[in-house]
Amino acid sequence: MSSRTEVGPATIPEFRDSALPLRYRVAALLRLLTFDEKVRFLHPVMPAVPRLGIASFVPGPEVLHGV
Repeated sequence: MSSRTEVGPATIPEFRDSALPLRYRVAALLRLLTFDEKVRFLHPVMPAVPRLGIASFVPGPEVLHGV
């Protein structure tokens, strides 16, 4: 018998769990974001959200038109 303690997989946030349906992942992310973070995402250059491990990104102008 081994004296090692088996460590299970690290718990990942629901919004990063690709095994979950997209609608659950989106809902989980929206629950975690603050109101101010959501408002900042309306800008064409999305700011980073370090506490959630989300990097800054530029989705392009299509996002402003809902494309």
